[in-house]
Amino acid sequence: MIPYKSFQLLFFLLIPIGVIIMFKAIRILKKSFAGDVVAEFPFSQKGADFEIIRPGVYTIWQKGQYLRKMPLDKFRPVIHDKSTKDTIPLTAPLFRPNMVTTGTVQMEIFRFKAETGRYHIELAPGSSISALESFITSLVPAKDASLEKYFIMVKESQPFLNLLSGIMLLVVSALMITGGLGLGILSM
Repeated sequence: MIPYKSFQLLFFLLIPIGVIIMFKAIRILKKSFAGDVVAEFPFSQKGADFEIIRPGVYTIWQKGQYLRKMPLDKFRPVIHDKSTKDTIPLTAPLFRPNMVTTGTVQMEIFRFKAETGRYHIELAPGSSISALESFITSLVPAKDASLEKYFIMVKESQPFLNLLSGIMLLVVSALMITGGLGLGILSM
């Protein structure tokens, strides 16, 4: 028969294991939003050329000041293949992933599939957000962003499986930490 105190020790050992898994989950989640930057240009430039070396899914991100209204309702990105002059179709993400760093915020605007080649992105008149998002933005009492500090980025997208696995590991680690602490205290 296993001694009663060894169960308590096993429950408390779940805590450091959960912490290790949590650090791994955070690292996976950070990588899922940090793809290689293919192009970055200021909003005032209104366009840029870029080259895609690996075919795949790419994302268009905005980067600007934290707690400022971004001019998403003033432009819509358009991407052209420079060799065929075709317009690449853009799709809005279901959720708008974002990253907050020191003083800046980044938010995904669109996704697109691209083959190897040279492309041109331009900021055409229009809106990059839905009418509901535009209405909600108008209700927020924040200052407008400084356009000199507002950038558009094209990044290589990471597989969606990375995001899901990071979230699942984060949930498992939280359950291990709280469960280990709770069951360890209850077994005293």
